Amino acid sequence: MSSRTPRWVEDAQQQLRMPDVQLLVATGLDEVRSAFARREIVREIFLASDKTTVHLKDFASGPDGFLPFVRSVLAGLADYQF
Repeated sequence: MSSRTPRWVEDAQQQLRMPDVQLLVATGLDEVRSAFARREIVREIFLASDKTTVHLKDFASGPDGFLPFVRSVLAGLADYQF
């Protein structure tokens, strides 16, 4: 994670103990564009697997809702056959 990554995202990443899971955070349009500047990588991932998933968290739950959101997504994918 970069030095600009909010501390709560770094904390969530550590608490998840899943180094293969990448969390991207964007709080504005420019940051969203920056996150998706890797679209060629994303495109290749989608082309390589028809089981790839992408999830977007709502704004309203704020930073406190981030870790529960990520945990819920991961729990929901637990039975998903990749």
